[in-house]
Amino acid sequence: MNEIELNLKKKIFFHGTQSKDDVIAISKEGFKSEYKDEEGRWYRDGNLGAGIYITCSWKTALWFGNILLGVSLKTGTKIVDTGKAADTNTINYLKKEFGNNILTSHNIRKVLPLNKRLTLKELIELTRYHYCKVWEKNWGRNKMGFPKWTTKRKRHKRCLDSCVSLIKQYGFHGYGNPDDDNGIVIFSADRIVLNEIAAFIPEPDYSRMDESGTLYDLSLGTIKSKWSVNLEELKNSSI
Repeated sequence: MNEIELNLKKKIFFHGTQSKDDVIAISKEGFKSEYKDEEGRWYRDGNLGAGIYITCSWKTALWFGNILLGVSLKTGTKIVDTGKAADTNTINYLKKEFGNNILTSHNIRKVLPLNKRLTLKELIELTRYHYCKVWEKNWGRNKMGFPKWTTKRKRHKRCLDSCVSLIKQYGFHGYGNPDDDNGIVIFSADRIVLNEIAAFIPEPDYSRMDESGTLYDLSLGTIKSKWSVNLEELKNSSI
């Protein structure tokens, strides 16, 4: 069992940020996915939609900022783990039962007969199927070197969004892969609990080590021993 799998089993998660003010606000009010700025209300968004992003990889969290937070989820929080491959038998059954459109339509209800609905297991496997097609399949790169968004990939993304809207109706609080760059998005920010400021790395040190890659050669234990702080130390920091 690798570090990511162990963290997932123990329900150890991380969140990265660049803002000291954000951390102070989180300590007072908890995490929030909805914020107001001078122009009105906006949501924290990402590849998987609106919400707060967490990960079982502290390295991934540190890509997003020099402040590493250790977080946990409240008891009863339900997540669809898209790091697991879709069950082939379930996907084949759906295709046989409802036709290929069940794998290509972004409106699942239109594909199903009026007296039918997907079971929770079928919905989860379909979500995993589309997640893999969107985020794990190699679609090639464009002239700028970025991953291509082909017509087929966009179609799978619409299908994935449809699946996600349904898993929300089943009472799930988030979804994602604990071991990829996207991480896990938690729709309901109040499900996340701040446990510790695992590291507050001074910006000059962070930038230098991030660019050279040496930051990710360190162990989490080394990082915490060098840069772990409590809230009062963070507040009083002039960095």
